[in-house]
Amino acid sequence: MIDLLSRTSLSEEAELSAAEQALSQSYTELWGAQRQIKQIPLESIRAYRTPDGKAQPYRLRPWKVDTIAASMEDIGVLQPLVVRALEDDEYEYEVLVGHHRFFAARKLGFATIPCEVKNNISDKLAYKMVSESNPPKQRDKPMPSEYAEIFKAYMDQRGSDTEDRTADIIAKKFDVSRRQIYRYLAVNDLPRNLIEALDEGMFPFGQVEDALNSFTQQQLSAIGEYISYCNKKIGKPQLVKLKEMAAEGLEFDVDEISEYLNRPAITSEDEEQTEEAMGNNNPRIYSMLRAVHGDIFDELTNGEIEEILLK
Repeated sequence: MIDLLSRTSLSEEAELSAAEQALSQSYTELWGAQRQIKQIPLESIRAYRTPDGKAQPYRLRPWKVDTIAASMEDIGVLQPLVVRALEDDEYEYEVLVGHHRFFAARKLGFATIPCEVKNNISDKLAYKMVSESNPPKQRDKPMPSEYAEIFKAYMDQRGSDTEDRTADIIAKKFDVSRRQIYRYLAVNDLPRNLIEALDEGMFPFGQVEDALNSFTQQQLSAIGEYISYCNKKIGKPQLVKLKEMAAEGLEFDVDEISEYLNRPAITSEDEEQTEEAMGNNNPRIYSMLRAVHGDIFDELTNGEIEEILLK
């Protein structure tokens, strides 16, 4: 196989042209005449972009680029990219399938790479090809935000199709349940910092809809800030406590959330002792607390008063 790592010079253009033709022919023979494979300069190819400028929905996995690069450096490119022809002043082609191979080739400094060129591919079809071809699996399964973006795009593009039909199509293509589809769609309504926490496994995917129904956007954003700042994972038990915090009307910020979630649990024995102390010494205890805490005492909740008594 021709050394794809070699760089071109003006004196080598004729030789390279003949070599590329020979290599393209060998790829065509390998993958069949129905697939027209051609060597394309990397500088004329761009990574996929949506019409509004967004990158492909699946994020690049650096470890995967490195793994592919190591293989390509050793044995060359065994699988061509799938690209579509563009009408663009800067680039002639756009990657639809094979982004990790594309960036691995760039990392290695390849001059060209084998590509299967697709013509007359609409933006809608291009998005589907990118979304449905080789999504991350097993070691690096799709992040909730990735599926959330893809499923929303499918719903937005459904046109005259009914929502039920579109949901059925998504479920079949991506091997998820209809219930999961709507849970993924709900992810789009979370604040950005909580979506990031969800992708990092610091917030439970199964609680997304309940969280949206239980907290305001400001409170959800504060929870995301707490996770990021304190590097603390939020699970269902913590969300139950945060609901209690919201019910008490407490302010949601990092300090308040941290203090509330890290309060020691009050045992039944503690509660009995507190009730006994308050029952037997109610006027004297309240007078002492008011003297220590001043006017702020009147703003304390019963739970905060009990905590002070226990201490």
